[in-house]
Amino acid sequence: MKSLAKNFLAGIGSLLAIFPSTNYAQFIPKQTATKRMRSHWENTGNYISSSTDRFGNEQSEQK
Repeated sequence: MKSLAKNFLAGIGSLLAIFPSTNYAQFIPKQTATKRMRSHWENTGNYISSSTDRFGNEQSEQK
């Protein structure tokens, strides 16, 4: 009897995998990989720029 219940639950699990309750389309990127990488590098450049500006301001205040 245990194997029947185990197989039944495995079958239900398979159905849930085929028909998920979550809309996975929202997780698929809308932009190309090139555009996403460009955006990430632009953000990185902005972070570095603002950090160096803040560091420069802190150094000039200490003098």
